[in-house]
Amino acid sequence: MNIVHLSVQGSSPWNEDELVVKEELGVYGVIDGATSLVPFRGAGGETGGYIAAGIIAGTMHRLLDDSGTRQPAFPLTDALLEANRLLREEMMKHGIRTDRKEELWSGGGAVIRLTDTAVHYAQAGDCMLTAVYTDGTIRFVTRDQIAYRTARRTGSGRRASPRDWRPAMRSSRMCCRRSCGEGSRRTRPPATQS
Repeated sequence: MNIVHLSVQGSSPWNEDELVVKEELGVYGVIDGATSLVPFRGAGGETGGYIAAGIIAGTMHRLLDDSGTRQPAFPLTDALLEANRLLREEMMKHGIRTDRKEELWSGGGAVIRLTDTAVHYAQAGDCMLTAVYTDGTIRFVTRDQIAYRTARRTGSGRRASPRDWRPAMRSSRMCCRRSCGEGSRRTRPPATQS
């Protein structure tokens, strides 16, 4: 497998992107930290988004390391939920009022686990997964949860439904739990060209 990554730093002086790579477990992911609207700087000048991305990626690495073997593996969604809990604790230590959205640090993420027969994933926020097939077909596996929830909350446009974002791939499991997407996709054989 050839893995290539690119991180484009935003307007922050700190790069708020993190990678999760555990090749021996078939786990790959990206975390995109987001700074709060209310300015925050850590002891070293770090932004909240930088700290958030580090906590999320660090939690993923630690929990996946602790799972030991490839099967049974620590559920990816549970790892993201634990990272969210630890992020909240860290914000509270720094005096962030977690009841005020404009003060919250955050991070979106998309993490996959590859097995011989499936691609398992967990996703939160605006990090999306796409599948690119050998015939050039591109399918969205997940949706931008931020845009989706904003549209539902504001009533803009028609109400979105799962059919609007579900790819034309067979799904063995898909659910949404506590704003964190989770699922599996069976891999399909490569397209043959005639």
